Amino acid sequence: MARRRRLFWKYVFFFSLLVTVALLASGLVEIYFSYQESKEVLSALQREKAQAAAVRIEGFITEIEHQMGWVTQPRRHHRDQLHRPHRAGAGARLPPRHGRLREPG
Repeated sequence: MARRRRLFWKYVFFFSLLVTVALLASGLVEIYFSYQESKEVLSALQREKAQAAAVRIEGFITEIEHQMGWVTQPRRHHRDQLHRPHRAGAGARLPPRHGRLREPG
């Protein structure tokens, strides 16, 4: 009878160990796949946030370019007017040449 009890406890220990190893392996596999899925979700979330930030930055830069266009456009127009020769009317005087003024015509 004692021999049967030892055999019984050996089987109990063996099956307990087998169930423990199977549950442990199952848990590790689940943890691994859960980790991979979390990485993919996190990557997609980061990508989405980066795209949203890029759109906001692009809009901000476009707005700055638009504002700079309004600020610099009159200056550019003024500068162009300064460097562009004006047409002289019939009674207008021409700029001095060699220090002397002369009438057109």
